[in-house]
Amino acid sequence: MNDDNKLVYAGREPELDELRSAYLRCSPWGDGDWNRVLTNEETRFCRWAGQTADGKKHSTPAAAAFPFENASDCRCPLADAIINELVAVSVNAFWRAMIRPKAGQSEASNYAVKLVEYFVHTVLTQDLMREVELSEQYRQTTGWVILHPSWEREIALENVTVELAQLVQLAERMAPEFPDHPLAQLPALILDPTLEEPAAEALALLYEHYARAQVQQIVEIELPPLTPARLRRAVRDLRTEGEAELPLPRVVKNQPCLCALKPWIEVFIPPETTDLQAGGPVFRREWLTEVQLRARARLEDWNEDWVEAVVKLKGQFSHWLPANAGTFLTGTWQTTTQPLSEHLEVVWACYKLLDGDNVPGVYYTLFHPGRTKADDGAALYGAHGLLDYARGRLPYVAGSRENWCRQIVSARGVPEITSTWQREVKVQRDGLVDLTSIAVFPPLHVYATGGALQTKYKYGPGVENTVMPGREPRFLEVPKSGAPVAFELMEQIEQDVDNYFGRLSEKVAPPRQQAKLQMHVNGFLLLWSQALQQMIALAQQYLPDAEFAQATGAPQGWLEQRRAQPGLLYAELAFDVRELDPEYVMQQMEVIQKAIVPTDVAGVIDRAKFTRLQLRAINPNLARELVADNQAASQRMFTEVQTAIALMRLGNEAQYVENDPSAAQKLQFATQIIGANPDYQQALQQGGRFGELLQKWAENLQFSLTQENNKQIGPIGVVPDAMEQ
Repeated sequence: MNDDNKLVYAGREPELDELRSAYLRCSPWGDGDWNRVLTNEETRFCRWAGQTADGKKHSTPAAAAFPFENASDCRCPLADAIINELVAVSVNAFWRAMIRPKAGQSEASNYAVKLVEYFVHTVLTQDLMREVELSEQYRQTTGWVILHPSWEREIALENVTVELAQLVQLAERMAPEFPDHPLAQLPALILDPTLEEPAAEALALLYEHYARAQVQQIVEIELPPLTPARLRRAVRDLRTEGEAELPLPRVVKNQPCLCALKPWIEVFIPPETTDLQAGGPVFRREWLTEVQLRARARLEDWNEDWVEAVVKLKGQFSHWLPANAGTFLTGTWQTTTQPLSEHLEVVWACYKLLDGDNVPGVYYTLFHPGRTKADDGAALYGAHGLLDYARGRLPYVAGSRENWCRQIVSARGVPEITSTWQREVKVQRDGLVDLTSIAVFPPLHVYATGGALQTKYKYGPGVENTVMPGREPRFLEVPKSGAPVAFELMEQIEQDVDNYFGRLSEKVAPPRQQAKLQMHVNGFLLLWSQALQQMIALAQQYLPDAEFAQATGAPQGWLEQRRAQPGLLYAELAFDVRELDPEYVMQQMEVIQKAIVPTDVAGVIDRAKFTRLQLRAINPNLARELVADNQAASQRMFTEVQTAIALMRLGNEAQYVENDPSAAQKLQFATQIIGANPDYQQALQQGGRFGELLQKWAENLQFSLTQENNKQIGPIGVVPDAMEQ
């Protein structure tokens, strides 16, 4: 190992001193970037020193208010308005985006699409509504954001009634594994009041195996043993009632999690980082209550000594967080002596290390930067090891608002870009408000009748100044030339801002607007496509077979190989910002329907897909409710044709559809059905009504094909027998 850089090769224990130093170096506090963080927050939320709640300037002992007491000190949330507009565009694009497979993939691509749809629009919908918006709020405010795909498991205990017959069957199956244990005599032990102790012993063994079996396919967990009193009470209940109540584990959560992390608050990366997957490290900071800490420690097998040490550091944190950073947590572990909250800080380090053969792997370390050594000097940490992640990638995805250089943290947020514009607007707004106040109630010159003259004049709405005696009072004349200039300047600023960001404004040319917003949306959807791809890989690895099959419709044979090919499934998000304009969508659909579809003589257009696109453009949620997948739709049409032929075989008139768009598919199904049924073939050879009805039905479908291929021919159809008569 190279001692000069210990974060290169993996060891049995983590290099905590180096990790702590790297973590503290990632803070913006030391390299001047903290001013950028504060400026972004202050600009967006219009905060500054000396600000008052009433939006006016007030004098202090140190300085008088300028230009007068109660002058305007308005808030002009230009940056906030732009951010919220861009967030609205991105969030709408996410929920309206098309989930599509990677070009050239096999049937597995459909499994990926269905898997994403299953999680996004079913399992994770509520969580994603928050995380999708948060991710774009962070990206637009700070300039960059990191998403953390992970897999969450949560076990809870609940009292379950277990019958004696169930326990007896389990004891019979387990008895050969424990020949020296009185399991085989379980019924007799329970039913004999004098054998309560050995019965409780046997029940304890049964409980351990029974409880573990409830969750063994999801997670390995060590359950606390039942107390002797609880076991004896269960034995008595089984003897008298034939059943007993036992606390059994239940899996309450086993699903992916996609979390948006706030830069420099929840996630830290070295300032020179250009690619998270290059090796890291990436530090994620969490705040847990003591209950959360101890529950997760038991489930994830964290070091008990470390847990107890962290509990003693309650409310003490590694990086100072100002009050205006949007969090209530403050303090530094170096100086804080009294807890400032009931929360506990834990830090996850994720990074790549080499093994002895120089093969890289992804490792994780859970630690607290305020306590890295035990009392005896040994390394103190919560957990450390090789990340159990199939693709060998750090479980993080970074997205920047702009790419003007390679370093992720160099990207600028909207407040940083608009700060001068916003200040200029504020100056003009304050001036206009003050000018209006003066114009409505101008200063008054009152002429003295005696006494000393006023030597220092006051300025402000309605103030009085004493001047030359012997004349009538008069109002100060208010200048009128400033207002038009202020309005002109603010209009120019608005136009500059609108053009820069491509805002939905009449002042922005549509091509510029589309180009700006599309680039903005593409970056956001790329970020989430990468995160969803990691989610797919996690689902391949951890999702139970039954749920995977339910979500994707994959056959058993494919389920067996899914974990062996973690990169096999791929899906991405795509969205055209022009689809935010309903008029454009309708025009597009009309052109396809009237100009392109009639000329499709080769049948290259997928009509079913076109129908889905039409519904999705109108309402994505409606499309998901109304549109069946291709397999289901095809099966439904096959059954429809099968029923129609059976009715015609019985002598019943078929239902005729004018201009049937599915005519070609129905004719193909009819050929398959008749070819596989000897009775139908024999009936057609004999002639009669079945053949006549089938021919008429087929001619109707054929005429539909003719009408579809040649719109110049008028409506052609077959008149049913009932109408001929």
